[in-house]
Amino acid sequence: MPAAQAAGGGVSWMWVMKPWAALVVLQDQSQLFDLLGEGLCYGVLAAGWLLGARWRWRQAGPALVLGLLFLVLPHRIAGSAGVDTRFLPLALGLALATQDWSAARPAIARVVLAGGLLLLLARLAVLGAGFAAYARSYDANLAALAQVPLAGMDYLWLVDTGAPAQPVPGLQPVWQQGRSSLYRLRR
Repeated sequence: MPAAQAAGGGVSWMWVMKPWAALVVLQDQSQLFDLLGEGLCYGVLAAGWLLGARWRWRQAGPALVLGLLFLVLPHRIAGSAGVDTRFLPLALGLALATQDWSAARPAIARVVLAGGLLLLLARLAVLGAGFAAYARSYDANLAALAQVPLAGMDYLWLVDTGAPAQPVPGLQPVWQQGRSSLYRLRR
């Protein structure tokens, strides 16, 4: 690895990851739900053409530009990873939003619209539930701070790693919840 990259700088393309990135566009709290949602989105884009949905260049332009940016941008710039993949969710959303269903049968267009709204509402519900779970987890971890007298002490906080399999000399357990632990370092 070049020194600039090791220090957090530099530019790197990860060409082999670009196809994988296109398969994991919707990443959130539930991998199965994300994959099902992506399948539905890509399915609507592909089947939409067969069912009468079309794009005009003016409508599809922004999604195409974002898709091209994904293809040509590096994955990492100056230590910031995922530069290219940040464009994919927006490109997918624009591609779906700009599909013109006016030439399709009205009943099919209504089913696609209702399905899209249901998917959006379900994703928002899962996202909200995930944020609530994160909040509970953070609150529980913050409770460990009440155990910390800061004067002249050093601490080791292991977050979501589990406790060491064997007792470690010099580490005094102070707090533990789930897979997170706080230890006082004894000297």
